[in-house]
Amino acid sequence: MNRKSMGFTLPELLVVIALTLVLSGMATYSGYSWQQRQRLWHSAQLLRAWLQLVRDDAGAFNRERKLQVLRNGERWCLVSEPTLHCGGGRFSFSVPWEDVRLTSITGEPGFFGLRNTAWPGHLTLENGAGSWQVVVSVWGRIRLCRPEEEKCR
Repeated sequence: MNRKSMGFTLPELLVVIALTLVLSGMATYSGYSWQQRQRLWHSAQLLRAWLQLVRDDAGAFNRERKLQVLRNGERWCLVSEPTLHCGGGRFSFSVPWEDVRLTSITGEPGFFGLRNTAWPGHLTLENGAGSWQVVVSVWGRIRLCRPEEEKCR
């Protein structure tokens, strides 16, 4: 019985298809959670950079910059001038993704023009992947931390 192989059998083909489906399903799930983590981290980085811009403007022009939250349904933005609206220029901040939420603000974060000092507080950003806090110290230092970390309390 010397038979030559002419291709794949049906059971072999079904096993390969099943493995491909399982692996692609796992990749899709982990890819989505990775995307959520990246969106949250990027939003926290953008918020920190925007707060540094506001702090530097307050110091350079010796003026006070208090932060306000404007909400429009699920969407939100931060402004540092009372006359601004969401999307109103460089002193307005909003994240590009709807799944990232501003869940809490403690204190009244804002900046003095004098010696880069600030009203202390923190802002918490959340989505399905977790949360990050942007902490503003009384000396105007702005840093990121996880709420569950000891240094964040």
